Amino acid sequence: MSARSASFSSTTRHSYDRLAEDYDAIYATDDDGARCARYRTLIDRHGAPGDRLVDLGCGTGKGTLHFAEAGFSVTGVDCSTGMLKVAAAKPGASTVRFVPGDLRELPELDPFDVAVMLGGPLNYLHDERELRAAFDGVYRLLRPDGLFLFDLYTLGLRESLLSGPWVHESPGGMVVMRGYPADERLMEVQVDHFSSGDARTWNRTTFRQPQFHLPLATAGRLLDASGLTLIAHHGLALNQEELLPGAGDRDHMAVLAVARKDAASPARQG
Repeated sequence: MSARSASFSSTTRHSYDRLAEDYDAIYATDDDGARCARYRTLIDRHGAPGDRLVDLGCGTGKGTLHFAEAGFSVTGVDCSTGMLKVAAAKPGASTVRFVPGDLRELPELDPFDVAVMLGGPLNYLHDERELRAAFDGVYRLLRPDGLFLFDLYTLGLRESLLSGPWVHESPGGMVVMRGYPADERLMEVQVDHFSSGDARTWNRTTFRQPQFHLPLATAGRLLDASGLTLIAHHGLALNQEELLPGAGDRDHMAVLAVARKDAASPARQG
């Protein structure tokens, strides 16, 4: 059935709570197993003091459950209670603790050996004040010598999304992503998910999410101010398992970085 002869209903959802039930279908093509395998490779390479892991900005638990299956004792934190509800209903979720919390004001929890942020949560924070608050929170959550692993979207990804839409199939439908520039740092990413149960009547879910460009050098400076030391970084091709050498802001679509809590120095103020 061609799009010309199909009928569409459109729903625009501004809240991640309302988006939660559709989120996994929209991002069904993401290889979360490969993404978590990259993180586990770097955790093994750099060494963590134990196996307690916190997944910050965990969403619907797509990555969180992979870490639990790999043997980590896992806590997932997200600001959306709707996302957490979907995560907690998944098979295997009974082994994971899910906690509501904002990256800018992380809850007080028992210390962890590893903190991870998958899928670029830091690119949704607005300015250095919010980033510093997030890094201070990570510092408080980590044990001495604990590891912090996170990925950042690059100028290469920004330029790719601004140059034209990304279109890919999802189970029972199609996803279209396109970027709209706001200023030199901010891009609005519009995601349209077309889904159908009968290939005759289609539903369109549309949402926009802000994405700020965060250079790795800026992240490194703010990490240092919070008592965290950037110790490694790698380039990433999206949805590919290989860790690429270097981390050029235009050479790769994303950067995966590793920081360590400095056991000898408390977080500096200001």
